[in-house]
Amino acid sequence: MNRYFFTILVTLFGFLSTSQGEDWVQTSTTGKVSIKNIPEVAVIEAEVKDLSQPEINRAFRLASRYIALAKSQVRYPVVLIFPEWHPSPETPKPSRIYLQMVLSSFTNLPDPKEKGLRLTSLPATAVVALSRRGAYDSEEWLEDVKTLQSHLAEINLPSAGYPRRMLFHNTDITPSFWQLSEVQIPIPTLN
Repeated sequence: MNRYFFTILVTLFGFLSTSQGEDWVQTSTTGKVSIKNIPEVAVIEAEVKDLSQPEINRAFRLASRYIALAKSQVRYPVVLIFPEWHPSPETPKPSRIYLQMVLSSFTNLPDPKEKGLRLTSLPATAVVALSRRGAYDSEEWLEDVKTLQSHLAEINLPSAGYPRRMLFHNTDITPSFWQLSEVQIPIPTLN
């Protein structure tokens, strides 16, 4: 019995450690602000109505279904984009949200037929980033965005885009204490 339980734990740990999307871009050190370059990638994008977990899961399933029908595979991270939103006390919530799933390429991918889906790309950019382990709520999200904005002000560097959040694990099957996510704010490209 103990040997069986140990085997399951080892298998689960192996799955969790390989299901993270670090093959695409290395995450920042947890709890530390870092600056890094993000390469351009193809994504399938689904519109999200609000920041609730059921709505995010709905958009994830819609994009995943497209990827499965296109005979592609789900890759991580999953990106939540908040266009045209500058977090502040006057605008505590974004008006539009998009969920983007990283694809290997656009090669041989059909145009999505379902409403609310589109093929697009996440452009190459430099970002200031802060990662966190564990379940993630909107208060922590705003706190991390403010931390990044303060860091940019300290080093006198302007933002060059809107905040986004990258989820490096499937929140449905990964225990909350293992989940890794990262908040990013685009900045002028570094050489």
